[in-house]
Amino acid sequence: MLSNSPADIFAQTTHLAGLGFAWNGNWNAVEKISGLGGSHSVDFATMLHGISYVAFHFGNGTGGPGNVTAFYMIDAGASTDVLTLNYNASSNAVLYSTGTVPEPASWALMIAGFGMVGAGLRRRRDFATA
Repeated sequence: MLSNSPADIFAQTTHLAGLGFAWNGNWNAVEKISGLGGSHSVDFATMLHGISYVAFHFGNGTGGPGNVTAFYMIDAGASTDVLTLNYNASSNAVLYSTGTVPEPASWALMIAGFGMVGAGLRRRRDFATA
């Protein structure tokens, strides 16, 4: 089910929509990992940040759920690129989307803004007690 055939693209788009993610069906814009060979560890080249959408296909290997594809919306937190699976029948994985990390300049601007708000509150309190 994780391929670029029209039927598979439709199925992927439908399942991702069920998770609240509107995927445009561009198979060339996703990160694909094939040949997992039952690995418990999936190492994406892209760092995952925040809310991410992934799918894993499990074959008929021992200890697996059967020949199925599972779609997930995960919160990857600050960053990770390795996900651990409980099943040992993984065959391939797809990363559809991951959150973004703010640029350093955005962080600096946000911190400066908090500082200005804090300074304003402190100054206001000084005038109120005088």
